[in-house]
Formats: sequence, C-alpha cells, structure tokens
Amino acid sequence: MHPLLVLLPILIPLTGAVIALLLRPYRRIQGGLTLAAMLTSLAISGALLWTVWQNGEPVVYQSGGWATPFGISLVGDLLAAVFVVMTQLVMVMGIIYALGSQDSVGRYPAFFVLFLTLATGLTGAMLTGDLFNMYVFAELLVISGTVLTAVSAFAGRGQFLKAMLMTCFGLGLATVGQDAASD
Repeated sequence: MHPLLVLLPILIPLTGAVIALLLRPYRRIQGGLTLAAMLTSLAISGALLWTVWQNGEPVVYQSGGWATPFGISLVGDLLAAVFVVMTQLVMVMGIIYALGSQDSVGRYPAFFVLFLTLATGLTGAMLTGDLFNMYVFAELLVISGTVLTAVSAFAGRGQFLKAMLMTCFGLGLATVGQDAASD
C-alpha cells in the first residue's frame, strides 16, 4: 500500500493546470493534456479504490513526514476513494464533452486550467484528513467553479454574482461551524 496513491490524484490535475497555463496559445495541446491528466488521475484513483478495498484499511499520506497536528494529512478510506473515482469519472466525461463541443465556454482561454483546478479542488476536498485543508480545497473548488460560471454563455454576470454571494455565505457558515465544533 503506497501512500502516494492518495497524493497523486490531487497532484496530477494541479500539475496539469500549471502546464496548461504555460501552453495557453496551444488549445489543442491543452485539451489533450487535460484529458491525459484526468485519465491518469482516474486510473490512479481506481488503483487507490482497489487497494483500499483489498486491504480493508485507509491509505494515509503525511506530507513531509510531519505528524497530524502539524503536517498536511491525506486519507483515502473506502468512502473517499469511491467518491473520488465517481467524481473523476464525471470530470473525464465532462472534458470529453468539452473537447467536442462548440460552446463558447470551451473556447475560453483559461478553460482547461480552470477545469483542472476544479478537479484538484474536488479531489483534494474528498481526500483531505483535516478541516483546515478541506477548507483550502473548497476555496480552490469554489473559485474555479465561480469563474467557469461567470464565463458561461448561459449564466452570465447575474449568476456569477449569485454564486459568489452563496459561496461567501456558505463558507462563512462552515467557518462558524468549524469554530463552534472546536470549542
């Protein structure tokens, strides 16, 4: 049971987003890179699910070897692994649709970067081992999703403002709830 099985489904889309940002003038290469990153991440997530299913215990990764209160811990238990595989499968289907679509959102210059950061946030929020890092991944997820909503031809600026207000309200409630639970 290798602990990198928990880290790689988060790291691959994040690395793909950075590379896609550098390849911004080359849309076809960006699309292929995004699909390859998502397929690789899905395969590793499937390996994580298989490992957790076979061994019956979660795969834990401690960043830098630091113990839980000080380091970033990622935990891949059975529930998280199932959710990660399901979301990554949906994300792969979404990128396949986006590559063949003539929608204006798919032609947005930063679409593939935002798509990969959205995948990073989703995967990280499910595999994190503590509330603080879940909040960080949720912020990444919300920012990517909100910008993708804002550039959508269907939603426009009105939906962007509504999404931002709902996000701020929801994250504020999550922060208050986390603070209340820690007392």
